[in-house]
Amino acid sequence: MAMPIPSPHDSWERLNTQLTIGSVALNLAICLAGTTLMILLVRQTALLGAPRKTQSYALAGIAFGFGAWATHFVAMLRYGEGFAAGYAVIPTVVSFIVALMGGMASVLVLMRKPFPSRSRRAAASALLAASLAAMQFTAMISLVVPVLLQWTLFGFVLSIVLPMGFFYFGLSVALAFKGRASGIIAIQSLTAGVGAMHFTAMGTISLVPGKMPDHRLALSLDGMITWIALASLAIFGLSICVQLVRQQAAHTLAQKERAYTIIVQKARDTIAQTNARLDTALENMHEGLCMFDSKERIVLCNRRFGEIWRLDDAAGAPGTTLNQLILNGFTNSEGHAAAAQRIGAFRAILQDALGEKRISPVIIDLGEHGTFSVANNPLPDGGWVTTCVDITQQRRTAEQIEHMAVHDALTGLPNRIQFYLHLDHALEHTDAKRSRIAVIAIDLDRFKEINDVYGHATGDWLLQTIAQRLDEARRDGEVIARLGGDEFAAAKRFRDQGELDAFLARLFQGITTPVVDGERRLVASVSLGVAIQGQDGDNRETLLNNADLAMSRAKASLRERIFYFEPGMDESARLRRQIANDLRLATERGEFTLFYQPQRLVQSGALSGYEALLRWNHPTRGFVPPDVFIPVAEETGEILQIGEWVLRQACLEARGWSPEIKVAVNVSPVQFLQSGLVDTVRQILLDTGLSPRRLELEITETAIITDKQRALDCLRQIKAMGVSVAIDDFGTGYSSLDTLHSFPFDKIKIDKSFLLKADTNTQARAIIRAVLALGRSLNIPVLAEGVENAAQLEVLKAEGCEEAQGYFFGRPAPAPSLQNQAAAKS
Repeated sequence: MAMPIPSPHDSWERLNTQLTIGSVALNLAICLAGTTLMILLVRQTALLGAPRKTQSYALAGIAFGFGAWATHFVAMLRYGEGFAAGYAVIPTVVSFIVALMGGMASVLVLMRKPFPSRSRRAAASALLAASLAAMQFTAMISLVVPVLLQWTLFGFVLSIVLPMGFFYFGLSVALAFKGRASGIIAIQSLTAGVGAMHFTAMGTISLVPGKMPDHRLALSLDGMITWIALASLAIFGLSICVQLVRQQAAHTLAQKERAYTIIVQKARDTIAQTNARLDTALENMHEGLCMFDSKERIVLCNRRFGEIWRLDDAAGAPGTTLNQLILNGFTNSEGHAAAAQRIGAFRAILQDALGEKRISPVIIDLGEHGTFSVANNPLPDGGWVTTCVDITQQRRTAEQIEHMAVHDALTGLPNRIQFYLHLDHALEHTDAKRSRIAVIAIDLDRFKEINDVYGHATGDWLLQTIAQRLDEARRDGEVIARLGGDEFAAAKRFRDQGELDAFLARLFQGITTPVVDGERRLVASVSLGVAIQGQDGDNRETLLNNADLAMSRAKASLRERIFYFEPGMDESARLRRQIANDLRLATERGEFTLFYQPQRLVQSGALSGYEALLRWNHPTRGFVPPDVFIPVAEETGEILQIGEWVLRQACLEARGWSPEIKVAVNVSPVQFLQSGLVDTVRQILLDTGLSPRRLELEITETAIITDKQRALDCLRQIKAMGVSVAIDDFGTGYSSLDTLHSFPFDKIKIDKSFLLKADTNTQARAIIRAVLALGRSLNIPVLAEGVENAAQLEVLKAEGCEEAQGYFFGRPAPAPSLQNQAAAKS
């Protein structure tokens, strides 16, 4: 029985009634799946730069084409249900191929370049719309129904143009923007285009009744559904898998790229930091550095190089040749006139340096422009690196140190080392037949007093002035040196005595000429000792020693200031050395003894005390005079031990005397300057039991003036114990009123030299009268030393002197007993 053929009107009614919400939702889901896959693949490939782009784009087009094809056929299945016999195989396959190929071609045309232009987007949209329209009309032909399908040209064109606008908009949004929102808009636009194409095409078809075609080879509706489902699963599943794999790969690649980018950036930062550090180090090097290539052109040059050679920035610019650099001032301070010579000299230095395996700096001295150390280090490419150091200051410092090593820092004269070298050289190269060498020892007399009175700054200034005079008076063949302190030395090569006498006169005048410092007028006294080569010695040590002996004789002389060495002087020095050796053991051997000289009141003649006087009974020489061994003891320091023995022994012996009798003990200046004197006096008084009021210490003004503040402090502590303090030999030293004003002395002792002349010399008597008047005004009793006759005693009585001592009252003798004291009183 033949199946009834519905009318066209019935067919449209069936179509409209068959499009339920479920069928629309299914079609929409299929279409959304295809468009979504396409957008994702295109974006993933284009924006993330995924590998194998052509395959990715082709897969995107296939997904979209299949989605559109499946959407159309699902809708056609609903349309043909109940009267369609099936679908012809060939048109169905053709429509499938057209949809896939059209979608693939459209995407490939669109994404031929990374950023599609408007024309490519329009061409891709047109190609996509046309291929999908062709697919749809081909699919309609595949429908096996007892009717004829007819459509108009306008409908066909409209089904292409209308979705083309949606496709263009969707593709533009998808590629121009990023993010989820733009992707959703693009998917919706493409889906709307597919829907617009489908409904426009379906709306333009008209049905004309006809006979049922042969449908034995047609695909049944159930079969079609099965194939569509399987194809959907295969294509969409494959697309989704590919998309997931590609997305994961893209994500992994992006991570690796980020990691690589970080590594590259870190490497760049490290390189930049290293370059910056190297540049900083290069620009802050103490050395100047300049690198040349094999063609003698500058490759790089640091700032210090230009500073050393006083070059401007352009002179050391890369590309500058060696010749130009030397013309501009490198190793050349004389300008273009000397450039050729400097170029030749430096090339010779460079050739020698590059031929060596080790770097050997060359010193280049440019006079007032400085001294430089230049080293050239060869490079493998034929170039070299020149390094320069300005050693001008080093050279000056070295010269200054060298000068200081052989010159006196205060005066600038040669020092002991330089003098010895000069003297050795002069002695070695002197022809005794033609000339001789004279060695002169020079010592300023009482220079220490100038330091003490005026201060060390004035003393230094005086030494500098004298040294300048001596240096200005020096001539060829003469050398003058400062050996230390106030000790100088000189040497002269001379042919006759007249030359030597003239030299000695210049030395004496240069030292003794007064030096004026503002309102002060300083006069230095000098002692000169001369030793002559040949007659007084042939080597440095002998000549210096003999000159020093002659100088010592000059210092001891009251008249002559210049002494020539004599053989007897050496014997005197030898005697002093023997005395010094014997003094070391004299105390232990008990060779010392104390003698006592009485002191009496002038008016009554009563005994007031004794002065302890040291005597040395040498085992072979007998009694050695104090003026012989005391200076030696002071020089060697033995006076400290001897002085303590004298003080202790005097206190012990005085303890057995009458209570009213005092004992006076001299204290050497060397002993007085020792910090432990106060403690020594205190301990001796405790040990001996002598009353402090019976002890009187005699101090010379010289001992006080050396370090006045400390000396006065020491005297105050001694006086606080109850010990009397007398100033000894007043009138022979400074005789300073300031000294008497600074401390309340208990007694003033006038030196015996004035009393010896008092009966014949009115000036000496006037001095005695002045000192006595000074004592009365200060309420200090005065004792006169050296009374040897009654006439001198009468002078003292007449002038009102309180006490006296001397041979007239008795010679020094061993410690008196109580009986002797009683006899002496009477």
